[in-house]
Parts: sequence; structure tokens; C-alpha cells
Amino acid sequence: MDQQPESDMTHTKLDLSLIVAMTPRGVIGHSDGNPLWHLQSHLDLARRISNKSVIVSDIQTVKFLRDNQIETWFYRVESPIVVVANEVGFEAALSAAMAYKKSIFVLGREVSWLYKLFIPYAKVIRQTIVHDVMDGDVLFPTLHAQDWAVSENTGIPRFHHVHDSHKTTQCVMERVPIEVQCVQD
Repeated sequence: MDQQPESDMTHTKLDLSLIVAMTPRGVIGHSDGNPLWHLQSHLDLARRISNKSVIVSDIQTVKFLRDNQIETWFYRVESPIVVVANEVGFEAALSAAMAYKKSIFVLGREVSWLYKLFIPYAKVIRQTIVHDVMDGDVLFPTLHAQDWAVSENTGIPRFHHVHDSHKTTQCVMERVPIEVQCVQD
């Protein structure tokens, strides 16, 4: 029988990262489900860093990747996949992912709610910034600047893969540790 994860699920106890492609304005998609871009480099990065970890995603993203056979993405990933159908299934999905006792990567497509639910538990956010104006209506949730620090940035926008449709930069943000304040007697 699998050991159940602890019920106290805080970001200090999880190795959880978000992987997202977005514009500098935070656009991550369009509510009609039509993709705004094709970024093979972003998919390759997601596959490479999440391989043999646990992937948490929404059903629309899983269906899109499978239906479009994006570079046979799921066939080249040796990871268990936990699907979150909606906001109601969040805690069950997080518990299921934690039961594997591996790093957890959250990725989605046009699903702001998925990222919003997992941001409080994330230690790292890996962003692919798409440097074009996009008319999307789904935005990545706003982050509190004091909680995050940029640890890596590729700098100049460029095509990272021959099949990318837009120039991008990669940015890694890490959660700023909460400082413990001591009170002297």
C-alpha cells in the first residue's frame, strides 16, 4: 500500500516547479483553445527537465499534446502524469503527485486556474517569455515581486529551435526564502 503524503502541504516541503510560456504582459493563451504559438524549444525544455519526475497538468493540455502528437511528447517522457480536471480536484491531484516522492512539475495551456492553485506550493517558476504582441485573454496569475527572485535569464530574444514560431527568452524565478525573525528577551 502506498504511503500517504503529509496533510500539511506547504511550499517548504515540496519540490514543485511551474513551467509556463507567456508574453511579457502575462498572456498564456486564448479562452477559445486555439494555440497562440508553437514553441518546440519550450516543449523540449519541459520534457527534459521534468523527465522521470511527476507531471501535473489539466485535461485540455494532455488532450492537446496527445491529439497533435507534439513530437510524440508523452512517449518520450518517462514520468507519471497526474491530471487535474478542474479546481475541485486540486488537493487530490497534489496528494497523488506527492505520493510518488519525486519532483513535481506543473504545466498547462490556457489554464490560469491551474497555475493559480499551484503557485503557493512552487519553489521555482520556469518561464519561456514570448517576445511578440499576442491577443490572448488568459493571463498567468500575478506574482508578488517580493516572493520571487530571477536566478537565470537567457537575455536576448532569439529563436531557440528551428520550429519555434516566435523569439523567446528563458527565465527561471526562485521563491525567496521566508526569513525567520528572532525576538530577543
